[in-house]
Amino acid sequence: MLIELVRANDEIIFDSGNPASTTRERSSHSSFPQTKVELRLPAGSAQVLDFHFTATSLTAPEKMRFKYRLEGFDSEWRETAGGQPREAHYTNLRPGRYRFAVQASNNHGVWNERGASLAIYLAPYYWQTVWFGPLSGSAFIGVVFAGAWWRFERLKRRKELEQRLAIAEQRTRIADDLHDELGANLSSLVPQGDLLDGIPGTVQPGKLSGQLRECLFALDQVVWLLQPSNDSLERFATYLHRFANWLFDQTPFQQEWDVPTEWPAMS
Repeated sequence: MLIELVRANDEIIFDSGNPASTTRERSSHSSFPQTKVELRLPAGSAQVLDFHFTATSLTAPEKMRFKYRLEGFDSEWRETAGGQPREAHYTNLRPGRYRFAVQASNNHGVWNERGASLAIYLAPYYWQTVWFGPLSGSAFIGVVFAGAWWRFERLKRRKELEQRLAIAEQRTRIADDLHDELGANLSSLVPQGDLLDGIPGTVQPGKLSGQLRECLFALDQVVWLLQPSNDSLERFATYLHRFANWLFDQTPFQQEWDVPTEWPAMS
């Protein structure tokens, strides 16, 4: 009993009569019986597998019968009569390990139980490997998680920005209202306070008008703090410089400021 030839995609990958014609990587078969041979085929190289086998019989070879099966694919033996081609054909096999086994019977129907066999390993494409599914699933879950996290962070930043804008608008409105209404009213009272300060017997000279100007200055500070455009280190330093100038104008002290040409981007 002998497996003569194996073709993969019409290319000879095993020839028992000419081992040198083998073109695929496999275990050496020149010094081992066929039961020890393993053909290792790369991915996609065996969409069609053809096995050719034979056996010798000195009496009535036409009455010989064969049965074969591909372990890992066939669940039962397949039989051929003596007059039929001594061939087996398989297509579109999945990656994995297989063993092709064949047996023959003589004209008396006695089967050679030992037969012949040949092991074959079909390598998978990378997407057919065991680890590809879990890795691709993990990658998909990672992409979904990253996308969800990015969207969550984007919505969070958007909400924070909307809140900051709403607060800034509210601060601007309050500052405008204080400046336009309360500031205007206090400014109109200052001349009247000057007149009242000049009337004998009313209040201490200059006290009323001074208190009104202090109220205006305090209001100016509140309005400045409420303006969102002043929320920077540079604007704060500018206001502090202006306040110091006002504070030291009526004193004999002199001031000197040393400020950087560029301010850090912070608020």
